[in-house]
Amino acid sequence: MSRPDGRSSIQDVTRARLGDGFVGRVGEREDFRVNLGLSGDDRRRRYLFSVHGLAGVGKSFLLDQLRGIAEETRAAVGFADDSQQDLPSTLVKLAKDLARGGNRMSRFEKRYEFYLKARERLHSDPQAPAAGRELLTKTVVKAGFELAKSLPGGGLAAEVIDPAAAAKQLEQLQSYLAAKFKRQADIRLLLDPAEELTKPFVEDLWRIPESRQIALFFDTFERTSPVLETWLLDLFGGRYGDLPQNLVLTTAGQFPLDEARWSRYAALLHEIELRPFTEQEARHLLAERGITDEQVIEVVLRLSDGLPVLVAMLARGNPAEAGSVGDRSGDAVDRFLHWVPEERLKDIASMAALPRMLDEDVVGILTGPEQAAEIFRWLRELPFTGRRELPVRYHPVVRGPMVRRERGRSSSEFSGRHRKLAEYYGDRAAGLGAKGTEIRSEAWGDEHWERLKLEQGYHLLCADPAEALPEALLNAANTMTTGVAAARAWARMMEQAGTDADAPAVLRWAKKLEECLSSGDGPRDVEVLDLLAGAAELDAVRLSTVVRRRAWAYDDRGEADAAERDYDRAVALNPADPFAWSDRGNLCHNAGEWERALEDLNRAIELDPGYAYSWRGRGSARAELGDLDGAMTDLDEAVRLQPGNAWAYTARAKVHEKRGDLRKAIAELDTAVRLDSDYPWAVHRRAVLLDQLAQPEEALAGFRAAAALRPKDAYYLGELARFLEKAGNQDEAGQMFDAAVAAEPDDSWALAARAAFHYRAERYRLAIDGFTAAIRLDPDYEWAVYMRGSVHLSADDHEAALADFDRAIELAPQDAENQLKRATVLRSLKRHDEARVALDRAIELEPGDAWAHAHRARTHGSSGDWTAALADIDVALEHEPDIAFFHSLRGAYLAELDRHEEARAELDVAVRSELDEGYAYYKRSRHRLLFGEYAGALADVDAARALGFGDVDCLAHRAEIHRQANEYDKAVQELREVVRQEPDSAYYGGCLGEALLFAGQFAEAVSVLRRSIAGADWVRNVLALAELKVGQNESAMAYFDQALGEAVTKAAARPHDWEARLGPVLYLLVLGRGQEAKRRLADVLADSPPREPRLDLLQDLKEIRELFPEYQASIDELVALVPEPVLNLPGA
Repeated sequence: MSRPDGRSSIQDVTRARLGDGFVGRVGEREDFRVNLGLSGDDRRRRYLFSVHGLAGVGKSFLLDQLRGIAEETRAAVGFADDSQQDLPSTLVKLAKDLARGGNRMSRFEKRYEFYLKARERLHSDPQAPAAGRELLTKTVVKAGFELAKSLPGGGLAAEVIDPAAAAKQLEQLQSYLAAKFKRQADIRLLLDPAEELTKPFVEDLWRIPESRQIALFFDTFERTSPVLETWLLDLFGGRYGDLPQNLVLTTAGQFPLDEARWSRYAALLHEIELRPFTEQEARHLLAERGITDEQVIEVVLRLSDGLPVLVAMLARGNPAEAGSVGDRSGDAVDRFLHWVPEERLKDIASMAALPRMLDEDVVGILTGPEQAAEIFRWLRELPFTGRRELPVRYHPVVRGPMVRRERGRSSSEFSGRHRKLAEYYGDRAAGLGAKGTEIRSEAWGDEHWERLKLEQGYHLLCADPAEALPEALLNAANTMTTGVAAARAWARMMEQAGTDADAPAVLRWAKKLEECLSSGDGPRDVEVLDLLAGAAELDAVRLSTVVRRRAWAYDDRGEADAAERDYDRAVALNPADPFAWSDRGNLCHNAGEWERALEDLNRAIELDPGYAYSWRGRGSARAELGDLDGAMTDLDEAVRLQPGNAWAYTARAKVHEKRGDLRKAIAELDTAVRLDSDYPWAVHRRAVLLDQLAQPEEALAGFRAAAALRPKDAYYLGELARFLEKAGNQDEAGQMFDAAVAAEPDDSWALAARAAFHYRAERYRLAIDGFTAAIRLDPDYEWAVYMRGSVHLSADDHEAALADFDRAIELAPQDAENQLKRATVLRSLKRHDEARVALDRAIELEPGDAWAHAHRARTHGSSGDWTAALADIDVALEHEPDIAFFHSLRGAYLAELDRHEEARAELDVAVRSELDEGYAYYKRSRHRLLFGEYAGALADVDAARALGFGDVDCLAHRAEIHRQANEYDKAVQELREVVRQEPDSAYYGGCLGEALLFAGQFAEAVSVLRRSIAGADWVRNVLALAELKVGQNESAMAYFDQALGEAVTKAAARPHDWEARLGPVLYLLVLGRGQEAKRRLADVLADSPPREPRLDLLQDLKEIRELFPEYQASIDELVALVPEPVLNLPGA
């Protein structure tokens, strides 16, 4: 009967169901179908089906049936099994399946694409840790989980981690990644892709319409569960975001889910335990297949033992009588294929068991290409092959006996076919390896290439175990460069090859590798490579490679010495290996040993001039040694060999920068950014160079662009903030520094950078708090300790500053700057001998540091050793002849040595530079005052003030000029402004009181001086003089009498302190004991005091004579005793 409307009939459905090749498990299939139809709020709905049972019990067949049911209901379907070796590839497989059904996972695809690009960047980065060239996979510690997540390329077999054992290695890897990828999310993506890939995957699941069910299937869960089970628990726990209610997950494996771990989700779980068929179930299946003869049924039941896969196979032939089923004692393969009518097809089916996976091309290798497509279609219809997933695999229960029969029938044919298959996979791997950005014979780290090598290795071992074992062991070492997953897959492959080829030596090595990979906590790379390095089967060449791989592992752990020892051994074992020379050369490069790096990289390039990694490393080393032309030649070659590598262009940019050609450097960085638009370092460096070219708008755009690429990265936010601060935009700079800290509150650099911003703005309390927070996070953060000391010094907290600089020296004993700062503090504390010791050490560390010599000169000056001070400042000027401050100091020291004509000439040189914010003008003003050049002194101090020299210092100096010129009213006016600006300064209050005294404003002078009496002893002296002027003679004389006693005691205790020895002279004079004053002065003058204290004494006597004319006779007698200092007037 025709059906013009195209509708299906009951007979169509019957034929389709019988054609499924598997009819049992009706109840389980119906439960799944019903569940898909339940709404999310129905309490009967289950979200995870767990299928489990022994091998051959029909798990994969049932999963295939459930998948078919989901597709029938138009669900969005995804499927994964142990073909995917890590979590990222599992997610990719699911995403591709969902996309084929019209549900593109765009957010996930974008994030995964970045993940692949980032891995490729690290793979080709010569500055990466040795093992990082292939982005070594390590297990990491995550709070709350005992099972590790997979890392880039990491395997599904994770290990329990001891945080202490892995901490050092993880910290080193994180530090390297932090330098390359400033956004924390990108670093997490590389270290722990589970979270960073699953979150966008879940977001994409929500974009699938609610009206469609989402069914995700995970087969061979006994292999994938070490990571996927924890991942599923996290998924249900909401770690990656809430899950949509239209999602159903199904796992199939040999073992049930861990009841203790899944107890929380028991209400969401439906468990399906598959057992061998009961007799009733088997009879039901046979009846549906049309087998009703009781003798046939009895034979099938006896031969199958109820295993569904065998029941299905034996029923497939529709045997009509018991004899056609076969005998239990007969060959298992004959029973599996008894129903196949042609011997040729039986042979093909048996031979097709040799490959571990089948596609049309593989079938063509075995049978010839002419009928490969037809034969492959026929093989896919067999009941023991999966039909939905490509490539096709035989069921293990069936494949094992078939492989053994093939080996037993003809060992030569068995070996020959495996050789042909090995050649096929080898050719495909070679072709794929040649398509990369750099032509290499190996591409470890490329998952597709690794799968081809895995199958090639299997077939080589089956073809000739003894011959292939050494190369298999070498490749086991190679897999360690890409992670534990690949290594475990290789060990499992060797186990299967050892079984299939009956090769005990291969089996023993497979067991050793599995045990080593599974034992102990933390990463196992060094331990596995130790095991392989002891293999007697390895010749010198292969052993050299294994040892070199171990060097990578040591380097990645931060054990550079061990890495170097292994590289030395690798070179000794195989001196013709360019990679050994290149790796050792780049290790030296990373350690800053440029000459050694150059020697090794020269040899590497001689041996293999086509290896771009060697050219990049040698070019960088040459640049560091100053050979910029040679560096550029090498880097040009690296670019020619690998034009798509962005890092090579950044390296060339550095060379152009060293040459001073910033435009060309920017052009190189432009190319790097075009090749990799997500390269914030290159964008940032370009902004730095634009800033150096005085293009602030373009530079600001670059800093903003780098921060936009990594909006949660403290470094790029902080760099933007620093540029904004430099540009004068303090408000936005502060906001950016705050944003940097908010983005990464546990980043000590961000806290310290913001603290430095506060320090520059003289917000000392905020700066100290910020540096303290940074040091609390990182107690060994030397720069933060140094900077906090600098803040304490600026805030005049010298003891706290000294403690910080002591700690900075402890952390960085070879840093001369720490010694310089410590000396500055000690000089402020008048601990000059200790300061000189610190400066001696600084100069020992940095003999060419002009500032160290200048600091030591100032320390000598503080001790009055002007000759030593002049010698040090001369050395400073030899190193830095253009620093105006040094000329100012030299002028001051020459003046102290009474070489005034030279002093004035030196100060004139300093003044002409105008590069010291007025300090030179200030020093020349003081020199002019010494000679009574009042107008010139005023002009110079006004010039100093205009150039930014301290306003208060300039006003106080103007007051001193007016005072010495006897312009006391002007001096008072200047000092009133000083006191207005510094109301809490007792010193300046004393200066104002003194000026008021000499200006004749005695009452106010007394009032001001009494308020400032805590400033210093000299203030009390001036107050006593003022009290004499207002008639308070008794208290004044009592003070002078007391002060005289103290001064005499002080003079006796300090025989080399000229100021202390001259002090009693003035007290004796005021107390009217002129003759005693003359005798004491004569005693002091007999020891020839220097010029400066004599000048100070004469100035004091002059001013006392002006205030108290009654003392004139005594003062004249005293002045007559003092030799007039000879001043070598400038120009005289």
